[in-house]
Amino acid sequence: AFLAVVVKEIVRTKQYFAGEFCQSHDYCLVAVGIWDRFITALKAEINALGERRLVRLINERQYERVKAMLTSHHGDNLPPLSSDTAASDGSWMLPVTAVVEPYESDLLMQEEVFGPLLPVRRVASIADAIAYVKASPTGKPLVSYYYGHSTDNSNAYAAGGAAPRVPPSVRRLRTARTLPAPLWQWPKAACVAGAMSCALLYVLL
Repeated sequence: AFLAVVVKEIVRTKQYFAGEFCQSHDYCLVAVGIWDRFITALKAEINALGERRLVRLINERQYERVKAMLTSHHGDNLPPLSSDTAASDGSWMLPVTAVVEPYESDLLMQEEVFGPLLPVRRVASIADAIAYVKASPTGKPLVSYYYGHSTDNSNAYAAGGAAPRVPPSVRRLRTARTLPAPLWQWPKAACVAGAMSCALLYVLL
């Protein structure tokens, strides 16, 4: 049940406002031990959006920027795109799409996404996740989320330099104890404009 709630929250940040708000995740790091279950749940959750999978971006310039990310990456689209989910130049519509294992050189890994795309990569350990975030070309995120049951891992993530050095009311470590409050209902104070968010999903079940 915890995994299902986590996936729903992550997908909703990509659907609401077309992912064009600062609490929307820019990429997701997933522990290898739950990778298959996470990918299955993520695909099902996006498919469940139906026609709501297509979202309208705020203007043509933003649409073209995010569309370039969608069409130029070297990962796998999840779920796969079809004629029903094709980009629409006339209405600035793009599909909510996870991008599985994109190249580090891909545009969507080099810039803040700020749109309905979610790059997803696997990590072997909490230490690997911390190292990955700290090496990001966009710099350390100003807003970062840890999803999991382990207090030790959440503390390690915060102490390791991957989480932002801001007051606890802004730094969000999403554990089984804190998860019931939906991300999109948090106070505005949790939002840091211009941040590249990292959704670190490290669920130990």
